[in-house]
Amino acid sequence: MESKGKISRAGHDSADFSAVLVKALAFVAIFFLTYTLFSAAALLSSDNFLADIIAELAFPASVVFYLIAVDRTPIGKIAEKLYIGRKSINVNAVAFGILVFLAIFLFELAIGILAQATNTQVNTNVGTIFGGAPVWFIFAAVTVVPISEEILFRAFLITKLSFVDRAISARGRMPWFAISVSAVIFALPHLAYNSTYGIEAIGALLFGILSGYAFVRTKSLYSSILAHAMVNAVAFIVMFIVATL
Repeated sequence: MESKGKISRAGHDSADFSAVLVKALAFVAIFFLTYTLFSAAALLSSDNFLADIIAELAFPASVVFYLIAVDRTPIGKIAEKLYIGRKSINVNAVAFGILVFLAIFLFELAIGILAQATNTQVNTNVGTIFGGAPVWFIFAAVTVVPISEEILFRAFLITKLSFVDRAISARGRMPWFAISVSAVIFALPHLAYNSTYGIEAIGALLFGILSGYAFVRTKSLYSSILAHAMVNAVAFIVMFIVATL
């Protein structure tokens, strides 16, 4: 009887793994198709800043398409599934969002102090990439971009990858594997900034871990959206201050 039970569990685990693999491949296909379509639409614009925002919208669009086509999520339940429904608006989300922002702010402040103390020039290239950005782009960078990226990297990836944590630890524990993987994926594009010592990517990795923790702890995406928006806003403020010096 025990042998049959083990065989049954093994078969069940194999079926679960196959289902997860198929869904993962489905999302990859949906994401690349969606991103290709949005990128093609972005190419129609002669404004590079507008093109960036159009391409950015592929992130939440691919998630929504997946939820509808693969998970069969009713349209009315999508906001709840992404933890951006009314129930997700709470004081804890705001508090954790502010704490994550302060942690990143202190990290960047420490890097600045260390660079000055060691007479090391740390270039993030943010000013070079986003210099001359129009006001509407700055507004989009602190509203549209945080919402788009947090939907993909936190609400979707952490939720979907949490099955690994449930398989290797007791249910209810913090899904550190899911948080870490989503943070690494989030940080990788920041390598394109070509900053000194990859400081932008390191900061993004730290933000991904902290905001992922806040998201899981509060069960609200508003915590990470708020933190992301504040980090982006301060980055632009600092960029303009430096440009005027």
